[in-house]
Amino acid sequence: MKKLEHFLLSTVTWSYQLLFFVTPLLFTWFNEELFEFNKMLFVYAVALVVGGCWLAHLAVHRRLRWKKTIFDIPLGLFVLSQLFSTLFSMHPWTSIFGYYTRFHGGLLSTFAYVALFVVFIQMVPRQRIWDFLKTLAISSIIVSLIAIPEHFGRSFSCILINSSHLAETQPLGVVLAPDQIWNSYNAQCWIQDVQTRVFATFGQPNWLAAFAITLIPLFSVLAVIRKKVSEQTVFGIASVALFLSLLFTKSRSGIIGLAIGSIWFIGLAAVWFIKYLDRKKRTQELKHLSAYTPIAGGILACILLSVALFGTPYTPSLSQLLQPSAPAPVTETPMVVNRLDEGGTDSGEIRKIVWTGAVKVWQRYPIFGSGVETFAYSYYKDRPMEHNTVSEWDFLYNKAHNELLNFLATTGIVGLSTYVVLLVVLIGYPAWSALTKKEQTTEERVMLWSISAGLVALTISNALGFSTVMVTVLLFLLPAIAWKLNQPAPAASNTQTHSHSADDELTVREWVWPGVIALAILVGMLLIWRTWRADYLLAQGKKLNQSQNYSDGIEALEHAYEIGGSEGIFSEELGETYSWLSAAFADAGEATAAAMYRQAAVMKANEMMATNPNNLNFYKTKTRILATLSPQDPELLNEAESVLNAASELAPTDPKVRYNLGLIKLSVNNIEGAQTDFEQSVQMKPNYEEARTSLAKLYLEQGKLDKSLEQYQYILDKIQPANIEAQQEVVRIQQTLATASATPKK
Repeated sequence: MKKLEHFLLSTVTWSYQLLFFVTPLLFTWFNEELFEFNKMLFVYAVALVVGGCWLAHLAVHRRLRWKKTIFDIPLGLFVLSQLFSTLFSMHPWTSIFGYYTRFHGGLLSTFAYVALFVVFIQMVPRQRIWDFLKTLAISSIIVSLIAIPEHFGRSFSCILINSSHLAETQPLGVVLAPDQIWNSYNAQCWIQDVQTRVFATFGQPNWLAAFAITLIPLFSVLAVIRKKVSEQTVFGIASVALFLSLLFTKSRSGIIGLAIGSIWFIGLAAVWFIKYLDRKKRTQELKHLSAYTPIAGGILACILLSVALFGTPYTPSLSQLLQPSAPAPVTETPMVVNRLDEGGTDSGEIRKIVWTGAVKVWQRYPIFGSGVETFAYSYYKDRPMEHNTVSEWDFLYNKAHNELLNFLATTGIVGLSTYVVLLVVLIGYPAWSALTKKEQTTEERVMLWSISAGLVALTISNALGFSTVMVTVLLFLLPAIAWKLNQPAPAASNTQTHSHSADDELTVREWVWPGVIALAILVGMLLIWRTWRADYLLAQGKKLNQSQNYSDGIEALEHAYEIGGSEGIFSEELGETYSWLSAAFADAGEATAAAMYRQAAVMKANEMMATNPNNLNFYKTKTRILATLSPQDPELLNEAESVLNAASELAPTDPKVRYNLGLIKLSVNNIEGAQTDFEQSVQMKPNYEEARTSLAKLYLEQGKLDKSLEQYQYILDKIQPANIEAQQEVVRIQQTLATASATPKK
């Protein structure tokens, strides 16, 4: 049994080492979602292993040994709130597994984070904390070494991505040649303007910023208080490198979060110094802390120098100060799907609109919300009309871009209340224990304050955005580290009474439960692998289709569907592909093949709808499929109209749904209905150029020249002055009207 215990403890310890090192770095360039999806699946795997080891440990000893903490009740209440929200969810599948492909935030991810916390408390030895923190610091340095060069147009990620693409056509010797590797070391592999706002291995600048601000206070303190020069060096480099990365993200929420976290840290120190120390002890502490001044001063100098050289979103850089009259260069950033911080409209204005919608969702589902992670479905029923005026009006919003409002909308007042209580305890425990426990050293106090400050910074950042995988791992495990620090160091010999002596061998019967748990872990790992594999095949199938390699694309998509068909996205992609092929075969005169793929496309569209009747995108996809197939079977247009009518019930303020409904009605010669829908569409979104153009054409066909001219003139005056079609039609209509007015009546 002693060997088994050693194996279980070693497995748990190394699993946490991998968690802290690998998760921040993990991403791929061949999945549907490159960053969060892979990080979440890895966290699932680690949680499965450590959770299984803990259960096996309990099974061997045949009794529950539970170390009680202040977090137990808040954690339990939070998990219960998520369970009830899932039970009453508008789409339980999404609530359990999370929104595809992010997964973070679903009930399963909550179980994973809680499992990581519980096993850390119950099994991890106190002395291993420093190993974990050093591992996390090294991983953070690597992340920063990827992020910082991105600001200067060099992304290490592009070496991997460009080399991978080159390897598809070139021999390995060419790919690995030094000059070729250097040529691959650029930032051109990303659609996003990574040089303007870096994101390294996190996918979005704000996500990297949230990671950085959570750890900067802790690493800065550790660089000062640790005794070994090697540890001071590692933590010092990590803190400065993360701060530089933060500056290069240009994240306003990150800077605000770090500033408030720093104020919190200073406030805790001031309270302790003034309230808990008498005059004599204050003098002693000042003398004690003066020994750390050189290192602390060095880190502070590096931070201030970085701010002076590169500036922040709120302060100019040194070069801007030296050239006050020079205009700042304008960098055009390409629009990126589902990124709140890109595009023409100020992100703050967009957030306010989304927050308004989130509150309206809560008003419909006040107790348990619409369901864990269902914001992408519930929001569009309450989407404010003002959303149509922003540049990101047709983006997908699967989060409320405010962690608290997201919990309110999706888990109701019960979920939000339990989350806030949990957050207060997670943040408050390190601060409170550092203030009140007299037996702690000053170094331990300062470290606990830094943990609390980092969590405060993260909370502020999340309040202006939303949480992601790695920062949620830190949200749960940093307080666990704080709790471990407050426990007494283990004695040299710590014998415990068990049902077995330490050297007893387990009987065959006693191996049953550990064996069952090991089998469950293997099955879980297989399911995780299949989930990843299905997503990989989905991405590859879409890529092959885009290159018009439909035979291989369909093979990949069908294999993906076989593995992960429970998610509607697999039926969606297959249905669209089948519809394209059906149309192509019909154009080629191959009626049999066209009919076969037409039938398959409709079947997949129906399967897609059955998996999630609340997903607005599925309604739009089915409409596209039916419209593509309608030249072969015009009756499908009637079904497409029914689908869009249902979609308009889900999203009554979506002008694109109303516009497409008008196009369908126009196709079946329902002129009056089409006109009504076009008019409603432009009322919802006055700057909807396509809808106004279609409405203008319809008016023109009906001989309503004044109304047609009004629409074309609106396009030129308020939407797109360079619209050539509108310019030509305005001239033509004006000439027609002038001719008509000049012609004398008979």
